[in-house]
Amino acid sequence: MSTLDRRRILGPANVKPLIFGLSSSQSKQENKIEEEEEEDINSQISKTFIKTGLITNANGSSYLEYNGNIISVSIYGPRPVRGTFTEKTSLDVHLDDNTETISDLLNKKFCNYIENNFTTVINLNKYPKSGISIFINVLSINNFQKYKYKLLSLISDATTIALINSGIEIIDIVSSTFDLNSNTVISFIKSNEIVGLLSDSNKIYKDVNDFNKIIKKLGNDSNIVKNSLINYLMSGN
Repeated sequence: MSTLDRRRILGPANVKPLIFGLSSSQSKQENKIEEEEEEDINSQISKTFIKTGLITNANGSSYLEYNGNIISVSIYGPRPVRGTFTEKTSLDVHLDDNTETISDLLNKKFCNYIENNFTTVINLNKYPKSGISIFINVLSINNFQKYKYKLLSLISDATTIALINSGIEIIDIVSSTFDLNSNTVISFIKSNEIVGLLSDSNKIYKDVNDFNKIIKKLGNDSNIVKNSLINYLMSGN
């Protein structure tokens, strides 16, 4: 007797099951939870995993995971450069997106943002005729269309940790924070001095009051992030 059950009508072997999306009420609820978490910087910090020194052939490195975003940053240098003598070190940034999500234009924008942030704080004059390279490896991305500048803020913080791990002299710690409502990332040093800002919202540039509110909120959040980074580094993890 054949083992085939002839009493049932079977579909094609390569048939795919139906997958139903979330209902509008479920989607709204999830969005609300995400937005509430984005407002709670302490909750975000508690859910962030950081590890340093995993890349042994680099001068310094960091590994960061948060909410489905996974980033690795490695630092090489200061290394001697050939050619004309320069009084201070050069800095170059490279971003490799393993998810193939980030466009070439945004890749360049992200690299420029990181370069501008850290050119401000690295003591470049201490390393004449040298070069420092920052290699960013994006391993996983969560909801890039909505949170692309959140990803950039995480990349910036991971770069801060990797630079400190490398022993390269910096004059301050760069801490970055993200505002979901205006889709804005801002990086701060010292007494809430801005060293980097990117936004897709024209509103923040047109309305001074809104802009000041965003700066104040993200400035307060950045101080919490900075203290968290310092505590992590001092813990010796």
